[in-house]
Amino acid sequence: MTTRPTAWISAAGVASPSGSSLGRLWRSALEGRISISESESFAPDSYASSLAGQVSDFDAAEVPGRLKPTTDRSTQLALIAAKRALEALPDRYADGDPYLRSIVTANSAGGYAFGERELRNMYLHGPKYVSTAQSYAWFYAVNTGQLSIRYGFKGRCSTVVADSAGGLDAIAQGTELIQQGQQLVLAGSVESALSPLAWVSLESTGRLTSSKAPEASYLPFDKRASGIVPAEGGALLALTPEPIGDGASSIGVLGHARTMTVNEPQEASLERTIRKALDAASLEPVDIDVVFADAAGVFEDDIAEANALAAVFGARKVPVTAPKAGFGRTASGMGPLDTVLAALALRTKIIPPTPAVSISDELPIRIETAPVRVPTMRHALVIARGLPIFTSALVIGIR
Repeated sequence: MTTRPTAWISAAGVASPSGSSLGRLWRSALEGRISISESESFAPDSYASSLAGQVSDFDAAEVPGRLKPTTDRSTQLALIAAKRALEALPDRYADGDPYLRSIVTANSAGGYAFGERELRNMYLHGPKYVSTAQSYAWFYAVNTGQLSIRYGFKGRCSTVVADSAGGLDAIAQGTELIQQGQQLVLAGSVESALSPLAWVSLESTGRLTSSKAPEASYLPFDKRASGIVPAEGGALLALTPEPIGDGASSIGVLGHARTMTVNEPQEASLERTIRKALDAASLEPVDIDVVFADAAGVFEDDIAEANALAAVFGARKVPVTAPKAGFGRTASGMGPLDTVLAALALRTKIIPPTPAVSISDELPIRIETAPVRVPTMRHALVIARGLPIFTSALVIGIR
């Protein structure tokens, strides 16, 4: 079955521990590279968890000089990702009506490190030492604001807050704006919350791994799983009403659904979300060629996701992968990064592996642990879950 996309993914900019260009990210994913290391943002000695996925190829020279002292690292990463996405578009989009260009980002933490620094200045030195940028640099909506100012987007600009599910919801809202007549929407999320205050907040969830070995730290769908590895990064997608370039390999957004898990098991909520996304895309379960899983890294949650996938697709019927096991979970940036990886998989006809894991036989799903070529691949499902109740699923497809 085929269906026409309601918006096209015409370009993307990424920031990730595995590389901040599409080429580097994709090569790392295919190789199953582990891009996890001990935190360099703060001394981890006094914390139970010390591993993180960190963007190592960030070039501060690309951030406008006047913005450097007034923006958090998460905003700086977002500015560069947006620059990459917009540079890949034809000139007509750069010169378009600013009121027909919109931005939808997601965020779960805001400018954590910036806010923490300014609060420390106030505590140690007094209010006169607090930057006036504190009034906005810490806020959830700061990336949308800075991007809209920097690139002159004057259409609807908004921010989604739904923890790790928010990035997929942002893409869905961007798709709705394209349907309503916008000519270009920048949608997705980029986050960075690797500071002492952020780390204390993350550790309080009880979901961080205490492993000291990067290759054995974030192990979704593996009985050895001990929790997640937080990471910084994400992706911003340029959505357009028509495909750009080679129409035969254009990737479009086909359907989306979101639910909240309230008074029901996780797997029931997730199954309902997946089925609603397939219905929105006018597709049947058999039409999905690969699933990019949420991959919680907490075995009980992984079991729930596996059971939901088996309920929809049948036991071990559809290939499932989680390349982010190699670099960690990037909060609300996770879903957009997975969407970019899924789009690259559809275009190249290769499913990237889930690195370092040993899959439990008791799970009723087929996790790919090596690259797999699927010449007929056309549709991908991306799943993201956020604490405490958010679930999101996005279907994309190749023309």
